[in-house]
Amino acid sequence: MSIKICSEESCEKIVFCRGLCVMHYQRLLKKINAGKEAQKERCSVSSCDRPVYAKGMCNKHWQRVRKTGSYLDADLKNDSQLSVKERLEKNGVAKENGCIEWSKHKDTDGYGIISVGNTPSRVHRVSYEIYIGPIPPGMLVCHKCDNPSCFNPKHLFLGSSKDNLQDMVKKGRKPKGEKVHNSKLTEEQVREIKIRVSKGEKVGQIAKDYPVHGRAIRLIMAGINWKHVKI
Repeated sequence: MSIKICSEESCEKIVFCRGLCVMHYQRLLKKINAGKEAQKERCSVSSCDRPVYAKGMCNKHWQRVRKTGSYLDADLKNDSQLSVKERLEKNGVAKENGCIEWSKHKDTDGYGIISVGNTPSRVHRVSYEIYIGPIPPGMLVCHKCDNPSCFNPKHLFLGSSKDNLQDMVKKGRKPKGEKVHNSKLTEEQVREIKIRVSKGEKVGQIAKDYPVHGRAIRLIMAGINWKHVKI
């Protein structure tokens, strides 16, 4: 039986398959497979050149979508691994009215809180600085939409404390009555006081039953304070 030699020029190794030695046969297989891969549809994710596995995506990105709902690298990171801007974009929820609301921690007033350099900051102020520019000393970042948790830069504007107060009054948002943080009376108590006054009870006697002085009762009687409470 004669020994067959590899058909590749200058190769003297014994034939393994298809007239080629093991080395040249494996090279041929790689070329064939490469040609097949080149004909396959590519992943639809930008910058990914892997062949499609399902839903127009390669196996890697398809598995990400199945497990996390997103194929983006940023969505697979913890917030601590993201920049402040990336965290804003990741944790904002767009609403039909145009607001972009913060979906994470908020303070008691409804403002979103984000940590910047280990310092807690209000999200709408951080958003203004990132997308619009620096906040001058003493200036406030106000909301056109009156939504504390919104940080859409299109809804934000700069104003002084006076501007902010005037805007609150104009829009009817100024706290009054029991919503004022240092209020000592509730609306129900004020209503009781007004009823007792209407019946002719003396101011001194009424004041003994509530945590306020007689002057506060007189201001209620005069309609200066708590005038929004009706009996």
